[in-house]
Amino acid sequence: MFRSILLPLDGSVLAEAALPHAVALAEAFGAPLLLLRVIPVRQRGGAAPLDIIDRRLGQAEAGAYLDALASELRQRGLTVSAEVLEGHPADRIVETVRTRDIDLVVLTTHGRGGENEFPICGTAQKVVSRAQVSTCVVPTSTGAHRLVGPDHTYRRVLVGLDGSRRGDWAIGPAATLARHAGAELLFVHVVQLPQMVAEPPSPAMLSAAEQLLALNRRAAVARLAETKAHHESADLRVRTRLEVAPEVADVLADVAEAEQADLVVLAAHGSSASTRHSFGAVPMRVLGDVRRPVLVMQDLPRQHERPFARHRAHRKTTFNHQ
Repeated sequence: MFRSILLPLDGSVLAEAALPHAVALAEAFGAPLLLLRVIPVRQRGGAAPLDIIDRRLGQAEAGAYLDALASELRQRGLTVSAEVLEGHPADRIVETVRTRDIDLVVLTTHGRGGENEFPICGTAQKVVSRAQVSTCVVPTSTGAHRLVGPDHTYRRVLVGLDGSRRGDWAIGPAATLARHAGAELLFVHVVQLPQMVAEPPSPAMLSAAEQLLALNRRAAVARLAETKAHHESADLRVRTRLEVAPEVADVLADVAEAEQADLVVLAAHGSSASTRHSFGAVPMRVLGDVRRPVLVMQDLPRQHERPFARHRAHRKTTFNHQ
């Protein structure tokens, strides 16, 4: 499923919270792991020679940091490479996704800049919006990295479904990951309450809404049973859960917390079939609300690039550490 995984690091403990998840995914899918450190271009005063020396020292320190980490990961049997770039972090990460044919990015909600009032920092938000590949976002505010045990395995993987074939895109990789980790696979379907625009709604509208809800619920129960029967096996435990609520993302966040899911897996687009944005409305809401790691599976082809995803071209300095 994944051919190459990118793990951006900035040297902070917060950014390293994504490391166990990158390792777990790389091991489950047998994918090579690329460690990336982007050194931001800083506007500083002082003499130019001193600035050059300072930059070279930063590059050397970043390279040594990645090399030491790569060496440790190779001892686990992983294929790991490292690269140091200079420039704007979000731009360099997105550029690396395209030039190195990356199909999964694993990163934390916050990094060296620290946590703030926003659920996702600016760099992570830009990568999620512009990279247009599958992305695993690990929250830093709740110590989510500690949910992965010493062997970097998962105990419960939650998959959010909406009954659509497109939404089922998340099932395959989630099942592979759960099977590899010996984890339980939990399918959750949230049936959304029908929206009524009249206030108060008329008796006819209430009756129609009740009938539609009953039909949707019945279809969801049947679809969950079918999906469970198809994927459950001797080496994969599967459980299902059906919820009815007005907001899908809110319920998924609550269920993930109540079930203590180690990972939430969603398709980038589901029944709405809208591809206006890289990720649909529900995945974006979940990324901001869930206090658990979230893996969003991108279903758009790489050439499906819209203006919002185009990144600026900047000069860069590259240092390879193989």
